[in-house]
Amino acid sequence: MAMLVFLLLALVGVAHWILHLWTIVAGASVILTTIATVRSSLRHGHAVTHEPTSQGGYRPD
Repeated sequence: MAMLVFLLLALVGVAHWILHLWTIVAGASVILTTIATVRSSLRHGHAVTHEPTSQGGYRPD
């Protein structure tokens, strides 16, 4: 679908919008992926909740 939109933009004569549109879509994708990853990690208990020690390990409760 994206390639069709880019082709249509080029045919219409507004090819300079392709980079702007691609950047907006890529940014939105990164934001949505980050939100989904954080929510999934919190839901499944994979979030880091302890501060690391100086040796690189984690302190037990």
